[in-house]
Amino acid sequence: MTIDARLDAGLPSHPKTKKLIRRLGPQGGWYLVCLILWTRVHRPDGNLAGMSVEDIELAIDWTGEHGSLVRELVSVGFLDETDDGFALHDWETHQPWSTGAADRSERSKWAALCKRHGRSEAARRMPEYAQRLLAAEENHASGTGTAAASSENPAASTECAAASSENPASGMRPASTPHATGRQLALDALLTGENGSAPLPSPLPSPSPKERASAPAVPSRALPDPPDWMPADSWAGFVESRKKAKHPLTPRAADLITKKLLQLWQEGHEPAEVLDQSTRNGWRDVFPVRESRQGAVNGIQQQARRLREL
Repeated sequence: MTIDARLDAGLPSHPKTKKLIRRLGPQGGWYLVCLILWTRVHRPDGNLAGMSVEDIELAIDWTGEHGSLVRELVSVGFLDETDDGFALHDWETHQPWSTGAADRSERSKWAALCKRHGRSEAARRMPEYAQRLLAAEENHASGTGTAAASSENPAASTECAAASSENPASGMRPASTPHATGRQLALDALLTGENGSAPLPSPLPSPSPKERASAPAVPSRALPDPPDWMPADSWAGFVESRKKAKHPLTPRAADLITKKLLQLWQEGHEPAEVLDQSTRNGWRDVFPVRESRQGAVNGIQQQARRLREL
């Protein structure tokens, strides 16, 4: 999969870039680009937290004086110093697609798991993401009064947890603590189903290639019976030739070819000869019969003989 980063067309002429190149030489601009690309791949949020000055310079194979690259990047404003280390300046503005890459990947994975295995299995495989979803739902519910009702009656959560532990048949997992939080209970409900009574059903597995191959084919429409004037053997040979060429006749195609054969017959071409010609040459359509070269020579000789007899 190709991973790319955005570079503003004005980057080479930007004052920050000019200052960096003046202080470090032309290689300063190149290593700036290397840092942007490395960050796009390994730190898509633009945050270099936990990386020391040496770590950053080694990551992009800086060959100059130790510490000089990071020092000048911070000095001109390409790098920001944070409590956790460093971060690229205004990364969200310049690389908006990269900033949300991790979230998009998680959303896609969650959606795929839910579609294939159901939410119960998806929550089991991605418990941290399920927790974040439940936290977001709780925050949303707090605006409708659900959270307030829970805080006014804290015993309700404890009773739910106790009922779950006393009645394993209910399908909900026992709470990990005597005083289960709303989020824990919601996660239990998500893992076991909407109402906690049974796990959500998983979709039926996709059929294997062998099963698909053995599935009965949809019956095709039968070809109409050929008219009485149609030579049966020649027509059957043409139909078989089309089938072997993996271009079987459809009822519509058979009707059109029949009409064309009738037209050619009226022009003096025998239907049997027309069909045999197409079968012999592997043609999918019918055409006027082509006169052989020997037939043409014989015709010329006959005309010459007649001229001599005059």
